[in-house]
This record gives sequence, C-alpha cells and structure tokens, in this order.
Amino acid sequence: MATVEGEASYEDLDLSEVDLAPDASAATEITLADGASSGGSGVSVDGDTVTISAAGTYVLSGTLSDGQVVVNVVDDDVALILDGVDITMSDAPGIQVDDASNVIVYTAAGTTNSVSDTGTYDETDDTVGGAAIYSSADLFLAGEGTLVVDGGRNDGITSKDSLVIASGTYEITATDDGIRGKDHLVILDGDIAVDATGDALKSDNEADNDESERFVGIVWIAGGSLDLRSGTDGIDAANQVTIAGGTLAIDAGDDGIHSEVYLRIGDAEIDIANSYEGLEAALIYLDGGDVSIVASDDGINATDGSSNQETATQTMGGPPGGTAGGERPERPGAVDSAAGASSAPQSESDSPALTDAVEVQAPVDIVEDNVGIYIDGGTYVIDAVGDGVDSNGNIQMSGGVVVIAGPETDREGPIDYNGEFALDGGVIAASGASGMAEAPDGGEQPYVWLTFNMSLAAGTVISVVDDGGELIASYTTEKTSASLVLSTPDIESGATYTVVSGGSVAGGEEVGPLTVGGTLTGGNELGSLTAS
Repeated sequence: MATVEGEASYEDLDLSEVDLAPDASAATEITLADGASSGGSGVSVDGDTVTISAAGTYVLSGTLSDGQVVVNVVDDDVALILDGVDITMSDAPGIQVDDASNVIVYTAAGTTNSVSDTGTYDETDDTVGGAAIYSSADLFLAGEGTLVVDGGRNDGITSKDSLVIASGTYEITATDDGIRGKDHLVILDGDIAVDATGDALKSDNEADNDESERFVGIVWIAGGSLDLRSGTDGIDAANQVTIAGGTLAIDAGDDGIHSEVYLRIGDAEIDIANSYEGLEAALIYLDGGDVSIVASDDGINATDGSSNQETATQTMGGPPGGTAGGERPERPGAVDSAAGASSAPQSESDSPALTDAVEVQAPVDIVEDNVGIYIDGGTYVIDAVGDGVDSNGNIQMSGGVVVIAGPETDREGPIDYNGEFALDGGVIAASGASGMAEAPDGGEQPYVWLTFNMSLAAGTVISVVDDGGELIASYTTEKTSASLVLSTPDIESGATYTVVSGGSVAGGEEVGPLTVGGTLTGGNELGSLTAS
C-alpha cells in the first residue's frame, strides 16, 4: 500500500519478530488455584499472585477468583499458553507484564479463557496498570481458542508499547477503551468483538520521547473480522489509521474511525451503522474497499480541528468557486440549473422543476493547510444528517464510487469543501438539500447538477438520460432532497441531458440508491441541462 510523505508504512512500525505458535511440549506448567497455585522453574507463588521471572514458555490452567499472573523478565521473551484459565483480580490487572522484551499470549485450541479485573483504577499509579490485561512490553496475542476479557476498572487490554493480534477469538468488554496499544495497535487476523464505554480500538501516543522520528500512535488493520461497539470512537489514533483489509462492523457513539492526521482505507469491508462522523482525519486517502456510513453529522470529514468561518454573500447552489464578496465566476458549459429549492415539500398538485441560482447569506470557511480527501478507488455509500463529504481543505477524486444521501436542511450540503474539488474520474452521486449544495470546480470529468423548485419526497426516482435516449444513471431519494450532483465517465462536457422524474429502472449496476446504466421506462420529463 503506497504512502505519502510523513505517513508510516507497515515496515516503519518496526515490530519485533516473535514465534506466534509457541511449542507447549517443553513448556513449564502452571496450575492456578485459590491459595494453592503451583509452577515449576522460573515461577514463584505468593498467596494468589503467580510471578514468572525467567524467559520461556508457560502453559497456564485453572482458576484464580482474586489473583493475578505477573511477568517480570528483563530483556527477554515470555510465551503464555492459556489452556482453560479463569482469572479475576480486584484493583489490579488479571495478567500484568512489569518487564520483558516481548510477551506472547496464546490461547490453546478448543479452550475458552477469561481474564477480568474489578474495583477502581488509580490513574496516579502506573504500577498497577489500567486494564484487565496490562503490559509494559510489546504484547502479541494469537491462538486457536477464545479469550474473554472484562475490563471492569478501565481498559480491556492495554500495552504501553505495541500490541499485535495475529489470530484467535476475542470478546472484550471495557469500562473505558477496549483494546489499546499506545505505540501501535496492529490487527493481522482474528475474530474480535469489542463493547467499550470509551473507544473500541485505540493508539494514543502522539510521539516517542526517546526517538522523535519513530512512528507511533498508529492503528493498523490488515485482516480479521471485527465487531466494534463504543461509547466514543470505534477506532481512534493519535497519528494514523490504516485499514488494509478485514471486515469491520462499527457502532460508535462518536466518530466511526478517527485519526488526528492520516486515515487510509484499502481492500476492506466496513459498515459504520451509527456514528457522529463516519470517517474523520486531516488527510483521508480512500484507495479501495466497500464502505457504508451512517452519520448524525458528516459522513466523511477532513479537518485539522482549526477551522473558522467568515460571513459573506455567496451564490449558493450555483457553480462553486465564488469569492468572499459573493461573486462567482462563470464556467463554460456550467449546469443550467442551480439552487433555490424550498426546505419543505409542496402540495401534491405541484410538480418539481429545475431552478436557477439565488444569492443567500452563507458562511465562507477558511481553507486549512495539509487537509484533504483523496479518492482513488472503492465504494462509499453515505447517509449523513450533516455534510455527506466535507473537507476543510481540498477534495481530489480520480476513481471509485461515492453515493451520498445527504442533509435535508439548507444549513448543510451533500458536498462541502473550503479549497478546491478536482474531479478526474470515478462515479459520484450526491443528493440532499440545495441551500448549501456544491459541485466540483475543477478536474477533467464532467458532471450534471440538478436543483429543484421544491423538495422531493423520499422514494422519488430521478434519472438522467442522454440525447440518444440512453439512461446514464438513476438516483432514488432516500430522504427529502432538492439537489443532485451526478458524474460518471459516460457524461460528456457540453452534451445535453434530459432529467426524468419517476418511472421504473431495470438492469444496471446498483450502488445504494444509485443505479448506473440500465433501462428507464415511463416517468415525467422535468427539463434538460448541459453538462459542465
């Protein structure tokens, strides 16, 4: 997966190479039991605290109802094979790594293992760790069994360094964050379910105090099946989120996926069923995948958090690119119709018609540097109460498919950008209110822009037909709408297209409410327009 300057590649994470399938045949056995735990060489027992102080592989079985397993091995590796353990600890982690180079936690095939903590987390005392499984060293999780973790005090699983999940089944609940790798959180494979009051997945180191050039604060997902439920963000990173593969289902109280700087999505399937903003970062790169987003604010939002506004008179709904004084330059071949739709449906006797631009009082956003959305591939279906796609910088689109069911009120727009929108390829259909609607203002691929004199009810079919009678595309509104921006590679600059309301469409390629191609039967002609 290609990267840009400042963005980390997988190799830049510089993860340790460890054996993720430890050999149990020569391992030391540890039997956990209240008041009667036992182990061999390298193991000491003090009450219900079992401490491992030598490198090697250990097989753990049994139950501790109020105890813990501690790893304290300087500059060496330890592998823990969980073979049917049930560990609960009050006021401290159930498994706690005080020191080691790398720790591997491996679940044996056919086993279910539980680790939990209870009580209250003392944030001033780092020695007890804020998670049911807490590691001061790099932590690797793998196996063929199941690990159930209940972070009753704070997080479910936390590593102060890197945390890598390579295989296995995980069921995580947490009072705060579900799974947290402060330097890196890497998921290569596995079946992972998280239900967290805070963030489901998190990496929050902004910088390495000892190595300023080191890449940290990164969530990297290459595979696996993830079901994430969170009170705040589904995925949150201080610097970078990269999703190169896997299947993700996200139900978030705040952002579905959030990064302070970089967010890149590749060959992944992502369903964000609930979120405040679906995807948010300063720089968003959409290379591939199949993504659906439901957002109570913006579907995709590029921002560095510093945006502010000035107020000026603009011609909203007309061709973009206006100045602060409200004058918008004429573009050759611009769409003949523009804004002016009312926000409430008219009576049933009224018919929709294309309209011209009007001047309205509107905010002018300041362009943020190093902020943008770059769409090269993939399919993105967005249902947003706020802006469908919003960039406080630029938007560049050269491929992929973006389908937007945008806002119903004129305070937001299906597409919103502060800089420029260069459209050079792909398919985009953006529907919603018309008062703040925008269309691309640059690039080589033409588009048509439809706005109406009345709001169209949900379920209205709007089709664009070329002068030869061939259907270019059809969009079925999913909510009240008064505008539609449509671009496909089949639209030609300067060509005239007919807009049809109603009728039925057969065949074609369906992507959410959009159908590209196919055959249109019936409907009422609303008028014609010229593609930009």
